[in-house]
Parts: sequence; C-alpha cells; structure tokens
Amino acid sequence: MDQSSSAASPKAELALAAAMERAAYHMANSTRRLRVRLITDFADVRDGLVIKATIAAKTGPELEAMQGRGLRVVPWAELDARAGELVTLVDDAVADIEAAISAAPLPPRRPSLSADDLATLAYEKLADEAYEAMTKAASETLNQSAPAISSSLAAEAVAIGALRVAALAGHGARLESDDLKRSLGQAISDVRQRATDGDRPLEKIRFDA
Repeated sequence: MDQSSSAASPKAELALAAAMERAAYHMANSTRRLRVRLITDFADVRDGLVIKATIAAKTGPELEAMQGRGLRVVPWAELDARAGELVTLVDDAVADIEAAISAAPLPPRRPSLSADDLATLAYEKLADEAYEAMTKAASETLNQSAPAISSSLAAEAVAIGALRVAALAGHGARLESDDLKRSLGQAISDVRQRATDGDRPLEKIRFDA
C-alpha cells in the first residue's frame, strides 16, 4: 500500500493510517488472495488518493468480471473533508471486488471431466502418443541447435517451449491456470518415474535447470 503525505493534513494522515489498517485486516481475513492498495498515482488519476482492491483470479471469467471494479478515488482537494470516509471506502472497494468474483460465471466444464471409460482410455493413449512425439521432436531440435549453448541452458529452452505448447493446448481444452499447475505437477512426477524406469528420450542433456 502506497500513500503520499505531501497533500495530507494531520487529520488526513490519521485517516490514511486507519484506512491502511482496515485494508490489512481485509487482506489477513480474506479466503482469497486479496490485495488492497492506497495509491497516489494510478493510470490517469494523478490528483487524488486511489483505493484499489483486487483478488487473484482463478479463471478467465473472474478476471473479466473484475475489470473496473474495486476502485474508489478521493481527489486531494476533498481529502480533508472526506477523511472520515476512507475506512468505509476501503470496505466498499473490498465488497465490490468480492461481489464481482461471486457473480463471475463458472468456466466451461473441460471435456475430460465428463469422459466415459472408453474415452478415458483413448485420452490416456493420446497423451502418451503426444508425449512421445513431442520428446522426439525436441530431441531432433536439440541435435540441431544445442551445441551452440550449454546443456543446462538447452534444457531450460526446451522446458519453456514445452510450457508454451502446454499453455496453448490447455487454452483450447478449457483448462484454467490452476488445472494447468496441477497437471504440470503430475507430469513432473510422471517424468521422474519414467526416468527411474530408464525411459530417457532426452538423455543427451541433463534437465537440471
């Protein structure tokens, strides 16, 4: 939380301190990753105090629902007269952003959640085939370009490229960021198991980046 004291009287300073304390209370007690800031320079608003509440979005619809919400502005010329409102304005900003999150539509259900047993088997088979095809392509790419850089740097480049492909595919599959993170964690465990079993399609480089 940021504040400016250059345009604030002692009365306003006390009100700002109380507002920041209230913001800290909300952040400590929220069930979501809530952030409340008191800002003096926000976008095109340069002559007043801005109270801005945001919540870390879990889905695309949540992110869209928060656009333009959770914002309160008090011009510096009105700060002394409205000092007693600052705590309430913090509450209002928080309530506004929480309401936006609550009203956000649920993301579309991803296909794998409703797949039957036959589709699940095909799903797993395709995942394995995609894994093999991509590791083969990565190995061929490394053989052509990796000599120019260190093995650890090459491993990092391959990881970034693979993550970009995963993000693109995940977007098409309606996977949200939390789903992708969980899938990545599972994939890391799976790859470690494959390595333990001797399946090392990219054994020419060390994935120690």
